[in-house]
Amino acid sequence: GFYCNELRNRELHNKTAEAIEEAAKVLSERDDPNKAVETLKKHLIKVSYDYLSSRDVDWATRGVARLQKYKEAKIHKGITGIPSGWPLLDYATGGWQKQQLIVFTARFYTGKSWAIVNMASHVWKKGKRPLIVSKEMSAEEFERRIDAMLCKLPYERFRRGELTKLEELKYK
Repeated sequence: GFYCNELRNRELHNKTAEAIEEAAKVLSERDDPNKAVETLKKHLIKVSYDYLSSRDVDWATRGVARLQKYKEAKIHKGITGIPSGWPLLDYATGGWQKQQLIVFTARFYTGKSWAIVNMASHVWKKGKRPLIVSKEMSAEEFERRIDAMLCKLPYERFRRGELTKLEELKYK
């Protein structure tokens, strides 16, 4: 709980600061206070919806829905969310669930990015659109890794532009 709340509060702080900065920019560049207020309002409505919306549930009225969820879990062998592609992880978690924020943390160069690319590729193959946010790697690096994984190419040769003709045909 504590770290999740801290992460959520930090994100709320950052998004609120971004909203204020954008409104200030509109005000200074256009000298239009009405447009600045509209900009601020638009951002703060989104921030309040994304971060402050209630998660209260009336358990007394959701019995039928809970029974349906149980039946779905039984049919899908406990996988009630989006499968990660790692059976043991999916068995433990039930797959990625709606409204979850999944965070990977470990030391540098321990394989986090490859694990994430592997899972994102699996999720994408299932018709979903994974979102990867990283402080360590650029979007281009992730794209290259995903391309190599999806096309089953040797990453180092792919990265250096040294694929064989046959491997290049797989990439096209």
